[in-house]
Amino acid sequence: MPVKVYKIEGEMIQVDYIGDLKVEEMKAATVDALKLANELKTAGKQVLVLVNSSELQLPHSKEREYGSELLKTFPYDKVAVYGENKLANYVINLLVTVSQTNDKVRIFTTREEAEAWLKEQPKSS
Repeated sequence: MPVKVYKIEGEMIQVDYIGDLKVEEMKAATVDALKLANELKTAGKQVLVLVNSSELQLPHSKEREYGSELLKTFPYDKVAVYGENKLANYVINLLVTVSQTNDKVRIFTTREEAEAWLKEQPKSS
């Protein structure tokens, strides 16, 4: 399956995008991710999502549209995307900008940087 969704460390949702995605596969993965998000919320935890874009092929227009809508509607607190796939990350960055979710979504080169940002506590004013 081109999308794998699972919980890691009991604290985060991991999403691995692999290959050429189709909207149907993304929708099925969203159902799985929503279940995990609800488990985290019920346990009083933040919904932190770690996305591996390393093996993602450039998404087509329908998939980009779905991804943009997902960024606006999925009940997450923070999303960290990581991978050295510069073209995929460029497209993801455009989706983040279009969906106006820049404050909750960041893109990193390494998993370590992404995890560190997710675990970072918000600064008090």
